[in-house]
Amino acid sequence: MLERIRSAQAENAATQGWQHRGIVVPQYPALTDALDGISGWCLMTGGTGVGKTTVTLAAALSVAMRAPLAPTDGDDAGGAAPDAERTQWDDTCACPDADVVYLSTEMTWAEQYHAMVCMLSGVWWRDYSTRRATLPQQKRDALDRAERTLEQLMTQGRLHLLSSGDVQWHWGDGWSHALEGVQDCVEQRTHGRRTLLMVDTLATLPVQAAMPDMRGIDSFQRDELVVDGCTQLRQWLEGTHSAMLTVTEEAKHLTGSADMHSARGSAAYTYRASQRLALIQATAERTGTRSMGVLVKAPAGDCSEVDMHILKARQGGHGGAVVPMVHAYTRGRVNELEPRELVWDGAGTPNNEHGAMQAHAYWTASQLSAARRSPKAHENRKQQRDDA
Repeated sequence: MLERIRSAQAENAATQGWQHRGIVVPQYPALTDALDGISGWCLMTGGTGVGKTTVTLAAALSVAMRAPLAPTDGDDAGGAAPDAERTQWDDTCACPDADVVYLSTEMTWAEQYHAMVCMLSGVWWRDYSTRRATLPQQKRDALDRAERTLEQLMTQGRLHLLSSGDVQWHWGDGWSHALEGVQDCVEQRTHGRRTLLMVDTLATLPVQAAMPDMRGIDSFQRDELVVDGCTQLRQWLEGTHSAMLTVTEEAKHLTGSADMHSARGSAAYTYRASQRLALIQATAERTGTRSMGVLVKAPAGDCSEVDMHILKARQGGHGGAVVPMVHAYTRGRVNELEPRELVWDGAGTPNNEHGAMQAHAYWTASQLSAARRSPKAHENRKQQRDDA
C-alpha cells in the first residue's frame, strides 16, 4: 500500500509547474484549456463529414510543430486562425513537448501526406492534386513551404504517419491485447519519448485479424477487443505522460445529439475513456450553439459552424463545456472562434472562475446556461425564427 501511495505522489510531483497536465494542442487553445490538455484516452465522435479528420490532422500538425498553424487566405471569413497574441503559452510553466504518431485506417500514407500539405498551405486538395502547375506562383510557393515543413517534421522524428499496412495486426507470441501491433509501432518510432498517439478511426481497425479464430466474431466481441486494446495502450502510454486521441463514428440515431453514449458500438467506449468529445453541427436542434442563439457573429457562407462538446473530462477538465469552431472545408481548416464572437452573460463579459477576462473562446456548463438566458441570445433566436 505504501508503495502505491509513494508512486501516486511521485506521479503528481512530476507534473508540478506544468501549464496543463495533458498534451497541449497550440492550434486549439480553448479546447486545450477546457480539457487541461489531452491526457489518458481521449475519445472523439461525430457524424460523417462534420470535420473529425480535419480536427485531428490539424491537431497532429500543431503538436508536432509546437505551434499553431499559420493563417491562410480567407481565415478571417471563417473564424480567426490562432496567432501569437491569442496563443500565449507561458514558457515558465510550459508542458514538455510531444511527438505525434498518426494512424489512419481510412487513408493511405500518401493521402495523409497530401491532406497535411493542403492544410499547411491553404490550397484546396482538388487544386493541389490536378492543377498545381497552373496555380498562381504564391500558392505554389505555399505548397513548397508546406512540403519542406512536413519533411523536416518527419526527419526529426516529431511526426510519424501510419496506415493500416504499417501495423502487424496478426496475433504474435507474447501479445497481451489485439492492438499490441500499434504499441510496437509507437515504441519503435518514439523510443520512450512523450507521444500523442492518434487513431482515425476505431470503427475500421482490422482487429478481427488479430487471432485466426476471430474472423467470425460479432460486433460486440469486436468492440471488446478494441476497448481492451485501447485501455492497455492508455496504461502503457501514461508511463511517459503520453496520451491517445481516437476517433469513431456516432450511432445513426444519436448523430448530432452530443449524447454521452452516442459512440457507435459498445457503451464501454464511453466508460473506459478518460476524456470524451463530440463534434456536432452548430445548427443541431437544442444542442447546437447557433440554434441556442449564443453566437454573435453571422454565419459565413463558405464555412460550416461546428461545436466541440466536452462530455467527460477527468483530472482537471471542464465536463459540460462547449468550444465553438468553424470548418472551412475548402481550406482544410477547423478554427476556434474568439471570445468576442460569443454571447456571455448580460454584460457580455467572458470571466473565468477567478473573475479575470477569459482568454479562450469556450463556455463552461454554467457560462453556457447563463448565455442561453441572456437578452442577446433571446434576440438571436427570435431573429432565426423570423428568418425561417
